[in-house]
Amino acid sequence: MASYEFITCKLNDAEWVIDIKGAATTSGTALVNFPAKPTCNDNQLWTMEQSKVLNTNGSGNTYWYFLKNKSTNLVITVNKTSLEADTQKATDNDDQLWEANNADMPDGDGTEYYYLQNKKDGLVITIPEGTKKSGVPLQMAAQNDSENQQWSI
Repeated sequence: MASYEFITCKLNDAEWVIDIKGAATTSGTALVNFPAKPTCNDNQLWTMEQSKVLNTNGSGNTYWYFLKNKSTNLVITVNKTSLEADTQKATDNDDQLWEANNADMPDGDGTEYYYLQNKKDGLVITIPEGTKKSGVPLQMAAQNDSENQQWSI
């Protein structure tokens, strides 16, 4: 059985998570940053599911991963520069494949953070402009080492 966890952003003291907007269950729904909910939060819980696609980046051979939601079984998908929850594709799925690259900057309590990098274009999941508002649609951007791009899984 898969283990589901929040994917929390280092920005705002790790109180914000990746959320399917409005707890929707339909494919194509935007992903936003939102405070972690203590209950009724399945739309905020994710698992890393190994794909069958070999990832030859870095040292050694590993695999790319799908980031799959608990309530919908939809996966995080890149749609141009924005992110949405979508049905997992069997092929041509580079826009749905991810790797977690260590940010090498743990916070004071030892939590490790990662850049969630997409296979298709090498961009990472970002809270745009480091905004301090919740409900902002997540975007893809070039890695720049800021807290709005660092995620704990």
